[in-house]
Amino acid sequence: LGSVLRSRIASRWPVYSRMLGWIGRKDPPTTEEWQPLKLDLVILRQEIFAKFGEDYDEEVVARPGLQGDLFRLLLTRACDPETEVPRWLTSYTPLGIEKEITPTGIFPIIDPKAVGPELQKLERLLEGSEGMSRVNYKSFDELFEDAEIEVSRLEELRYCTKVTKEQAKAWWDEGTIAKMAIIVKENQDGSRKRRIIIDERRSGLNERLSVPERPVLPRPSDVVTDVHNLWQYGEANLCKNVDPPELSFISGDWSDAYFHFRVHEDEWKHCLTPSLDPDFILICIHMLCGLKGAPLIWSRFAAALARMIQGTLRPSEARMQLYLDDPIWTVLARGMRLVFITAMVTMLLLALGIRVSWKKCAEGKELQWIGVVFELRLISAELALTITERLMRDIREECDAMMSSAVVGLRRTGRLAGKLSLSLIHISEPTRRTPISYAVFCLK
Repeated sequence: LGSVLRSRIASRWPVYSRMLGWIGRKDPPTTEEWQPLKLDLVILRQEIFAKFGEDYDEEVVARPGLQGDLFRLLLTRACDPETEVPRWLTSYTPLGIEKEITPTGIFPIIDPKAVGPELQKLERLLEGSEGMSRVNYKSFDELFEDAEIEVSRLEELRYCTKVTKEQAKAWWDEGTIAKMAIIVKENQDGSRKRRIIIDERRSGLNERLSVPERPVLPRPSDVVTDVHNLWQYGEANLCKNVDPPELSFISGDWSDAYFHFRVHEDEWKHCLTPSLDPDFILICIHMLCGLKGAPLIWSRFAAALARMIQGTLRPSEARMQLYLDDPIWTVLARGMRLVFITAMVTMLLLALGIRVSWKKCAEGKELQWIGVVFELRLISAELALTITERLMRDIREECDAMMSSAVVGLRRTGRLAGKLSLSLIHISEPTRRTPISYAVFCLK
């Protein structure tokens, strides 16, 4: 795989070098910019299949979206333990209700606990005494224009589809209808980020879901280990290089992470939500935020993807950590070699059909990842970690709220402990006016 990527990038370097200029750019690539790369991606996919002596469907490799057959080929040839994800990508994804999520030993096994309430008759949910399910949350009315824009976007991308209530009742005798809420965040550049959440907890669906594994995610301490190991390798081989490499970071982000998965048709009756048009109802045919099993399903895919990407990179040059859809690479390279590594990673993601959010990608000696700012101080051989102001504010507000409560629930305590263990940075006692929100690690 690495040889195919390197050969393709070297032969078409002018095309790929322009692509790297999109990293961190606010505006998405134009049609004129994207078209040459789009054609090259199809050829790259064909070359990968040919390299492994596998047949391919020309129409499939030219389609947008996840390339399930290509993903299956690469995992199979690598003898990867993940055998279910390729099947999900080439067909449908189970949610753990009608179709079970089969463990493959990637994450720790837990008690599924699928003991939810019985399913309601769909006609009753749509028009009977359970009519409260027919309207979405108040945020949809307060931010109606944003809700309309986001729902229209999801329909255009075919992540959900609109049908009449009569059609839904004809297809299914029973099912689940969950309300939607919309969260809108205004970015620093004035743009608005919209996210729709499906409240499957209130609908009772999440209680019926059987989730057999607990995802294990990386922490900032793993990045510290990567930096330290690469630093030690660079120091040990310093005398061998006329132009010694330097440490730096590359971060990325992927658009519509959960939407990459198409839900199994048998599960569609559990993925119903009120439409903006009262005579219709939406079917979420792709996985949305709010499902209890969504983090596990995505984490299974992300873990396999991370192993695949790391396998194309030299461990003495680059190390990868992937927290759901937020990747970070620690790279020991400079100049054209750094550019080449970045191009390899990016091209593999695009070839697999991952939707890259270019404006959220970054490269440099300092960047932010999962609420922590990493800063490489090469002259003093130090790595500084700082909690972002937003995470600090959330932690302090939650601590103050818990201190003023007579009783604190175990789940709430666990969420706070998760934030603290995630950062692995000391927060000083509340009596200090200025909390300590940083840590510095010596690399020598």
